[in-house]
Amino acid sequence: MILQAGDTICVPIGIDHNTAVVGPAPVVALDAVKGDMIMEKWDKSTAGALTAENVTSVLHSRGYRCLVEKYDPGTVMHEHAHDEPRKDAVVSGRLQVGMFGKEVILTPGDIINIPEGIDHDAVVLGNEPVVLVEAAK
Repeated sequence: MILQAGDTICVPIGIDHNTAVVGPAPVVALDAVKGDMIMEKWDKSTAGALTAENVTSVLHSRGYRCLVEKYDPGTVMHEHAHDEPRKDAVVSGRLQVGMFGKEVILTPGDIINIPEGIDHDAVVLGNEPVVLVEAAK
């Protein structure tokens, strides 16, 4: 694959790859910081109300298979990894996720990217169950 000025490419962690300069022009390459958690926020103005059905529909349109799960307060999901890229979207409740040596608290409308093969854990916080749309590619 030949990249042009302004092009970007994402190489998943653990995937072997190499690069070579083609042509006489100088090349400036910027690497993203490994280990940053990538998140997005539900936008009800473009995607509708925050419901499990709407989140599932949007993630399906992006090529994900979805499962809606409900986790009781205090539920602990010990460190684990998945063999495919995932997105987890909080519909209700609060979920603390640990990944890359960092922790973040997800609230309704937060969607976190979980790369393939990356260890992560989660804990349901507070007294409210978490309704989570778990999406896998």
